[in-house]
Amino acid sequence: MKEIKFRAWSLERKCYVDVWEIAFDDEGLPGVLSFEYNGLLYKEPAHNFIIEQYTGLKDKNGKEIYEGDIVKVARSYGYGFLPKGAKAKIEFDEKELCYKLRGQGEFRLTAKKELEVIGNIHENPELLSKEEE
Repeated sequence: MKEIKFRAWSLERKCYVDVWEIAFDDEGLPGVLSFEYNGLLYKEPAHNFIIEQYTGLKDKNGKEIYEGDIVKVARSYGYGFLPKGAKAKIEFDEKELCYKLRGQGEFRLTAKKELEVIGNIHENPELLSKEEE
């Protein structure tokens, strides 16, 4: 069974915070986020954060892969379409309800051992070229 976990990028603090709980409003949208920051617990409106979900996969080094991560391809991916060394970001596709690699093409996220997390879109946007964004 897939472990359901989230991380959140604080738009105010410009860093990730440890998510404890997400309270949803009547429409099913995130309303309030409970989180830990500098050893203290806080509750703030969810619109102050970019909430990213754990994909349920780990990279070749055992690091968890989240939405918003930037990965490097350790060997060709997607039947050779994404070459070794290529970089891509992890995004959720609302239409197909799956995680995808978006960079030099678009591929479903499936083969974790072929990927290495090298950063994320908030702290390391420079890792992606304009074409990969």
